Amino acid sequence: MRNRSGVVIRQNDTVLLIKRIRENRVYYVLPGGGVKWGESFEQAAIREAWEELGILVELNDQIVRIEYEGIQIYYEASILSGNIKLENGILDGSDANERGAYVLVWKKRSELSQLQLYPEEMRTLL
Repeated sequence: MRNRSGVVIRQNDTVLLIKRIRENRVYYVLPGGGVKWGESFEQAAIREAWEELGILVELNDQIVRIEYEGIQIYYEASILSGNIKLENGILDGSDANERGAYVLVWKKRSELSQLQLYPEEMRTLL
């Protein structure tokens, strides 16, 4: 696994997640992705929010740094502009292919412990 960076976007008592439906499995991930060569973790988090969600974000505090098969860093983020939507060919679940389906969902913090959420450490940190 390569280094990854992502964002945590909250509204009131909810957190924005990407619901993945693939090979008869349902699980949830935070918006984010791989850090490109020459890119900082912060730059990657901002780029991934734009690429996946169509929003420009400002990073606030680093929530967690996880070292497992690479480094994963997640940041609290505030939306500066744009409207949240899946971008760049990420599927909405209506025409899933071999990559599976991706669906944006807002989940209450109280629901997170019941979800298959990756990375798992985020269930208790959010």
